[in-house]
Formats: sequence, C-alpha cells, structure tokens
Amino acid sequence: MTTTDIGNAAVPRPRWFLPALFVIVLLGLALRWWTAVGTQVDVPIRNDARDYVSYAANLTLHGVYSSDPHVLVGQFNGQLLPDAKRPPGYPLFLAPFFDLGDLGGFIHHVVVAQAWLGALVVWLVGLLAARLLGWLWAIPVAVLTALSPHLVVYVPYLLTETPFSLALTGFVMAAACGLMAPSPRPRAALMAVAGLCLGVACLLRPTLDQLAWVVLGLALVVPAWRRQWMITSIFLLGFVAVMTPWWVRNTQVSHQKQSHAMAVTIHQGSYPDMMRGGDPATFGYPYRGDPAAAQAESSVRAALVDLEGKFRAHPWQMLRWYVVGKPMALFAWTEQSGWKNLFEYPVHRSPWLSNHGLIALMSVMVGLHPLLMLLGLVGTLLAFVPAATRWLSAPAVMGMRAAAFIHAYFVLVHLAALPLSRYSVPFRPLTYLLAIFALGCLVTWVRRRKAGQSEGAA
Repeated sequence: MTTTDIGNAAVPRPRWFLPALFVIVLLGLALRWWTAVGTQVDVPIRNDARDYVSYAANLTLHGVYSSDPHVLVGQFNGQLLPDAKRPPGYPLFLAPFFDLGDLGGFIHHVVVAQAWLGALVVWLVGLLAARLLGWLWAIPVAVLTALSPHLVVYVPYLLTETPFSLALTGFVMAAACGLMAPSPRPRAALMAVAGLCLGVACLLRPTLDQLAWVVLGLALVVPAWRRQWMITSIFLLGFVAVMTPWWVRNTQVSHQKQSHAMAVTIHQGSYPDMMRGGDPATFGYPYRGDPAAAQAESSVRAALVDLEGKFRAHPWQMLRWYVVGKPMALFAWTEQSGWKNLFEYPVHRSPWLSNHGLIALMSVMVGLHPLLMLLGLVGTLLAFVPAATRWLSAPAVMGMRAAAFIHAYFVLVHLAALPLSRYSVPFRPLTYLLAIFALGCLVTWVRRRKAGQSEGAA
C-alpha cells in the first residue's frame, strides 16, 4: 500500500479508494458520453463556436489563422486576413477532427473526445482531493464533479469549457503537488508541468493570462515567495515555453487583433445587475444601445473614467454590485445569456430535458448549488487561516493554499470584468474541492468542540 500525509501522520491509502474513484470516473464518462451523443444543438456552429470552427477550417485548409467564416459556407474568395481575436488553443484542438465535407461527423468526433476529457477532469480532481484532504473527503469532490450538470452539458458544444477545465485542473494539481513535493527534483519537475499546463490553459481561454506575471511580481516583492525563486523561475519558463510561439506569431504576422479587450470587459461588467438603468429588457447585454459604450470601450483609461463616474453617481448601488452582486452572478446556476437555465445555446433534444433520472439529479444539484458555491468561497478564505488548516499536514496546507490562490485570482478578475456564470463552469471542480475543504473545517471544529466539552465535563 502507498501512503499520503493526512493530518499529522502518514495514513495508508485504503484498497477501496482507487476502485471507488474509477467507478465515479466511469459514471462521469457515461453521463458525458450519453449527453454528447444524445444532445442536438439547434445551430452548433454559431457565435463563439463559429469563430473557433472558422479558425480550425482556415488553418486546416489554407494554413491561415483567421476567423473568416466564408469557407464554411462555400464562399471563400481566395483571400484570408489573419487575426488574433481568439487564442489558438481550441482551434488547434478542433483542427485534427475537421472535415468540411462532413461537418456532422466532425462535430460528433469532437464532442465524444470532449466527453473523455471531462472524465479525465473527474480523475484528476479526485486524486488531487485525496492528496490534499484525504481519501474519504476526496470521494464527494469527485462525485460532485462527475455529476455536475453544467460540466456535463457543455460537452456537446464546440466551446472551450471542457478542454479549459482539464488544463486548469492539471495546472492546479501540478502546482499544488509541486509545492508539496519533499525533494527539489520532483518539485522542479511538477512546477515545470504546472507552467506548461497554465500556458495551455491560457491558449484555450485568456482568463489566467496575467496569473504568471502576478506570481512573478509576488516573487520579487514578498520575501517568502522570493525564497522560492528557483521553482518560480522553472514555473515561468514552462509557461513562457508554451506561450512564446503565439506571442512571436503576433509580432511577426500582420493581423487584425481585437483591441481594448480589457476596456471592453471592464465596461461591460460595470452595469449593476447586468441591466442598463434597471431596465429588464437590457438584461445580459446592457451595453448594447448605450450611447456611452463606444467611448468607454475605447481604452482602459476611458473605461475606468466611466466606472468612476458611475460610482460617483450611484456609490451604494455600485458597491453592492461589485461586492455582492457580481459574485452571485458569477456563481449563479442560470447562465445569463443561456437557454432554459442550463444550456448555453438552444437544443432540439437532450437527455437532460427528457430523462426523469437526470431531471431529478438536476433538481438535487440545483438545491445544493448555492450552498456549494458559498462553501467554495468560504474555503478559499479559510485556506489562509492557520487555525482552520490544522487538520491538514504541513505539505497539504501549502497545496491547499495554492489551489485557493488560483481560485481567488479567478474571482477577483471577474469582479472587475463581466461576471457571466458560464465563466465559472470550468472552475467548478476547484470550487467543489474548496467547498469540501470548508466542510471538513466545520466538521473538525465541531469534533474538537465536542471533545473539549467532554474533557471539561470529566
């Protein structure tokens, strides 16, 4: 048997753990496979998906990274302008599957592949939870990830959620285990893997783009981080190795790039309750038709000036929105721009709309959702409270704090930006991990309190 540090002693891994985790992973795979083959999206290549598929098509057929969609409808005129509106990770994932003559088969192969990627997320987060929290606490983390309706229903879409969740989970696992490693060589290897995984995650979705530079800044300023300069350097080298080809391409190739992306997201996230002037008709898209939007989105400075004006005009409303409203919107069950509470784009059929077992599962998860999200945020804070982490081993505390740091970064980024709940879906495994950690803190506190009362009575 192998062991892991749980609490203050080495606890043998029980024989039942890996078989139990394997069964949970198979359950997660079955749900994702069933959803992938049983869901028919009304227009699968639309909006964001159209851009990703256009990139894959133009790259595969013409060797040009362009989001021009004309090739998909047989209107290619021989000219393509390269652009960089979206990072290349997901188009590169789609490219090996692309077949212009059989788009239906292409979509089928992609979503089945994504079902397998989703199952890998369950496996990785289960192993990570076992390493940090112990074997028993790892089971609910894996079960919640396997059964999460949101993580499952994104599998049939040609969107980044599933691959990004895998890259993110791999990054968190490598970073946490790297900090927990007992000797320099495995620690360096794991931090290099963490850097590589972060690079892949950023090529899939730019949510974590600035995280590496935040780590660099902390390593330069904070003494405790500065003492870890070697593993920080290795981590950054892994990240830079993955990102450099994309950066070099964008400096050497003439392309059209989406400008002022940060200004756009700061401005679009500045409308309280995602409505303009409290008008429900503008919910989800309050910036559309706003005469001030063009100026506010022209630069980061203009966006901040616009934001300052809103705070001056409505200080308490804006404070409530940024402190309370945005976290609630980010972790809401219903996607603000979605369909029927669960789906991103409308579907003609899905087992989640017709199967009574899945409908019952969804009802249970809807009921648990607010508590789990709240516990996830509480766990993010408790990870940095020494008294709350005494039930973990010293290495596990470091790993848990790495996971909490990444989760906190994600939340803070979206407090400044547009808080669509879709953005929180790939982070759900990490949120579940922190929620179960918070629950473990509560259980430990209750047990210690009862033990203290018993000793006092004696």
